[in-house]
Amino acid sequence: MNLQSLRLSGNQLSSIPAEIGSLVNLQELDLSYNQLSSIPPEIGNLVNLQWMKLNSNQLSSIPLEIDNLENLHELSLGENQLLSFPSQIGSMMSLSYLDLSKNQISGVIPAEIDNLLKLDTLNLSNNKFSGSIPPGIGSLADLQYLDLSYNQLSGSIPPEIGYLFNLWYLVLNNNRLSGAIPDDLINLWSLFYLNLDGNSSLTCWESESGLLWALSLSAYAGPTRVC
Repeated sequence: MNLQSLRLSGNQLSSIPAEIGSLVNLQELDLSYNQLSSIPPEIGNLVNLQWMKLNSNQLSSIPLEIDNLENLHELSLGENQLLSFPSQIGSMMSLSYLDLSKNQISGVIPAEIDNLLKLDTLNLSNNKFSGSIPPGIGSLADLQYLDLSYNQLSGSIPPEIGYLFNLWYLVLNNNRLSGAIPDDLINLWSLFYLNLDGNSSLTCWESESGLLWALSLSAYAGPTRVC
C-alpha cells in the first residue's frame, strides 16, 4: 500500500493495531483527540513519517522505537498523561516542532534537549518541570517559539536565551524564577511577545537600556509585565 497520509483524529479509538507498522510509505499520521493509552512499538517502522500528532489522548508513555523515525519533523504529544520526558526524543535530530504541553511531566528539563538543533517550536508548558532552565537551550539557534509556562522552574533566566536571535515568542510565566532579568534578552530583536508574569521573585533590569527595551516591546506586545 502506498498510503502517505492517515488522519483518524477526533474519534473514540482506544487502540491502534500493530499492523500500522506495515504502512512504510506513511508521511503524515494524525491520531489526536482519541482515547489511546498506548501506541504499538511497530510505529518505529514508519521511517518516512514527517509529522505525527498524538495529542489529546491518554498516553502515559511512548514506545522506545519512536527514535527510529529519523525523518520526523513534527511531534505533538500535548494533553496526555506523560509522567516523564521521553528519553528517546533526545536523539530525534530532525525534529523542528515538539509539543509536550499539558502533561504531568516532572523532573528537570533534560540536557538532551540541546541535541535538537533544528527545533523552531518547543512547548513544555503546563507540566511539573522543576530545577533551572538549562543554558543549553541557547544553542537552539533556529528556535522561534519557546513556552515553558506553568511549571515549577526556579533559579535565574539563563543569559544564553539572549543567543536565540530568531525567537519571537517567549513565555516563562507562572514559574518560580528569581533574580534579575538578564540584559542579554535585549539582543532578541525578533521578539514580539514576552510573558514573565507570576514569577514573584523576578526583578527588573538594572540597566536603563534594558528598561527602554521593555517599554519598546510593550508597544507591540500589549500590556506585558517585565518586572
